Amino acid sequence: MHKQIRYFFVRIWLLPLIFVVESIKLQAVEPLSLEQARVLALARSLNLKSQIEVYLASRDTVKAEKWAYEPELQAVARQQITDRDNNAAQQAGTNVSQFYQEESLYSARLQNRLPSGGTIALDYRLFDRINNVGSGGSIISPPRDNEFQREFESFLGVTFQQPLLRRENIENLEEDDVQNPRMRIQLADKNSDVAFQQVRKELANIIAQVEVAYWNLYSAIEEKKLREESLKVAREILVDNQKRVRLGKMAELDLLQTESEIADRETRLEESNRKLHNARNELNTSFSQFLVDQDFSFTPIDVPQIVPITESWEDIAMDTLQNHPD
Repeated sequence: MHKQIRYFFVRIWLLPLIFVVESIKLQAVEPLSLEQARVLALARSLNLKSQIEVYLASRDTVKAEKWAYEPELQAVARQQITDRDNNAAQQAGTNVSQFYQEESLYSARLQNRLPSGGTIALDYRLFDRINNVGSGGSIISPPRDNEFQREFESFLGVTFQQPLLRRENIENLEEDDVQNPRMRIQLADKNSDVAFQQVRKELANIIAQVEVAYWNLYSAIEEKKLREESLKVAREILVDNQKRVRLGKMAELDLLQTESEIADRETRLEESNRKLHNARNELNTSFSQFLVDQDFSFTPIDVPQIVPITESWEDIAMDTLQNHPD
């Protein structure tokens, strides 16, 4: 049941998510929440699209392997006509100089292969035979070559076959028979499980990467604001110190030190601009190369929240071991 739930989870939720942002019109500067960043990254990820398609294909493979246990219908219709001259011995036995026969066969078989290794089938056969054998008469009644007789033969029944000395354990995966349907179904099902875990792993990687990039951008923006404010304060101090030098209340050496601090803060501001540029590119790369080429700029609107950890270390470790895709 859980496999069907996660199959529909991928089919119904993830596939529409891939196309959910196709109609989004982004402006030059776009406010962006963390949830929007996650959705945009998931929808634009080509790797995720590929993993989803691999998983859906694996589920189709499982269904295809299960077709080995679907009922099969076989139908046959055949007609045979025999027309020959009888030799002396045949003519003496049948009192007919020429043998003629029309034989029609109609058969149908509904067969189903069983997981136990056996088969069960419903068979129906009908023979329709017309000939002139026995129409030759006797000593009292002379032969009549133009007289025919017709007979029918039919069969309807159920046939069940079950091998008794073969290894048919459904859990036995060490059999060398690669044509064993149950083995093929189990292998296809295991491959589907692996493909699903690959989808989960890709989801986790994308979400982790975009969240790190989002908060890196937030940090870079806040750092730039701090550097700009610091430079503004330093320039105001420089103006005050220049007035003090003119009034003789401050030495020119102290003024040079203030100018040096301004230069240092300008350098730090340039470094912050470089970090901000790299952070924007990192976030845009999480959304796809298309957004990088268009040079879109996002502004985070969420603020980091401090959330206390209420779970114990053992619970966190157990949850990680149970839910980690690897």
